[in-house]
Amino acid sequence: MGRCFPLHIVKFTDSVNQILFKLYPIQGKRFPSAQGQSFPPAIRGAAMTGARLVATSCITFFVLPLMSMGQSMPEQSGGSGAAGFAPTVSMRELIIPEKARNAYNKGTQRFARQDWGGSVAEFQKAIAAYKDFYEAYYKVGLADLELQLSAQAEAAFRKSIELSDGRFAPPLFGLGLTLGNAKQFDDALAFIRLGLTLEPTSARGNFTLAWVLYTAGRVPEAEQSAKQAVLYAPNFAMPHLLLAQIDRGQKNSAAMVGELDAYLRLEPDGPRSAGVRAVRDEAARALAQDQRSAEMAVATGPQ
Repeated sequence: MGRCFPLHIVKFTDSVNQILFKLYPIQGKRFPSAQGQSFPPAIRGAAMTGARLVATSCITFFVLPLMSMGQSMPEQSGGSGAAGFAPTVSMRELIIPEKARNAYNKGTQRFARQDWGGSVAEFQKAIAAYKDFYEAYYKVGLADLELQLSAQAEAAFRKSIELSDGRFAPPLFGLGLTLGNAKQFDDALAFIRLGLTLEPTSARGNFTLAWVLYTAGRVPEAEQSAKQAVLYAPNFAMPHLLLAQIDRGQKNSAAMVGELDAYLRLEPDGPRSAGVRAVRDEAARALAQDQRSAEMAVATGPQ
């Protein structure tokens, strides 16, 4: 049963791009060939927004960016910097000059500190030292999204895709995010799905797909993709917020409370946990009150 209750606005500080960034440290990983795939045309003008909780006159409405923001996944160890190279050296890592690797890892450190402009400068140094550094172009795209430079972000993602011959999934997800923000849903979905052909069990990719589908009004498909994200990464909290939002739209308060409980089990002390907990507690109280009212109505019978 749906229940109306006012709540204050809680702004979230984490961004979607940190999710993508933390999921894909540079490790020289080789990806399956996707040659022969066609890419949709460039779309300009996307804008990046942060995640937040918006209180309405009825039930709190979750507003998220196109990719889950915020659940911090552990970095894979190895190398210097926040997202360094793997301890097992690949052929690609042997090709990349040390100067480029060092600049890249400095950029990762600056990005982790939310120094977006400083990270771009370091990533550009890495690219100057190694012009085919498609991982660095990808990170430039993420930082540009944080700076709300959507056209530059799109260009960086496309360059990463070009240099990697479409074999590196992260910029495909990033470009899908950018186009989705511009409500260019067909192109956004095409890129995200292409990325999922490379990494079908990517929780972030599946969540990106879920959010774009949701914002495009394709709620049943969005719910399925969000559940896939949870299946592939049980410790990934953000899909539970989207599932809670879907439950809200379906006026299923009990299921919504369950999804918020699942989120809080994974993120009990995160930057948005206090706001989520307030929403959850208010919804649970309203649900309990409705249940008591229903029980009293049954007990007293028709008047």
